[in-house]
Amino acid sequence: MREVVADWLLAVCTEEQCQPQIFHLTINILDTVLTKIDIKASQLQLLASACLLVSWKIRNQTPISAVKIVKYTSFNVKLEELLEWEVYVLSKLSWNIPSVVALDFVDHILKQLSKARPDILPADSNLRSKVSAFINKSYISYSVARYSPAVIAASAMILAAKSLIQSSSVTPPSLSSSNTSS
Repeated sequence: MREVVADWLLAVCTEEQCQPQIFHLTINILDTVLTKIDIKASQLQLLASACLLVSWKIRNQTPISAVKIVKYTSFNVKLEELLEWEVYVLSKLSWNIPSVVALDFVDHILKQLSKARPDILPADSNLRSKVSAFINKSYISYSVARYSPAVIAASAMILAAKSLIQSSSVTPPSLSSSNTSS
């Protein structure tokens, strides 16, 4: 059911054309809270909605209204409940909201990759969007989303670069090369 609610959250974020980091932060908050509390299956969308409301306020300058989130739930969640659960989520996090998501690492990794392998980046200007797509997929699956944002970002970059290298016949560097940087 967590994957179903993650798909729903992604659909809401896509519909609202929000920054992908809002979806990622929402999933981080959702997973963190789920490790701290037991909820009924019927409360999962309520919890996810509250996590979305919190992350939207943290990451977006123009927050989404709670009323709009209630509409996205097809009115399965009541406005009063959503606002109560927003505070409940924050209290379960001790008001310590995880602020870093995988996409925050992508620009840094791309910069380092362009230094190490400048031949890869010009071959495909869609590398960042491929990485972002892999990151979105990883946040939907709990088995992957439980890893740290840095690991998710690095893994997505490896997958995107690997597909790029395979499709463009870029020769990977020799493993015996003395130029190995992190």
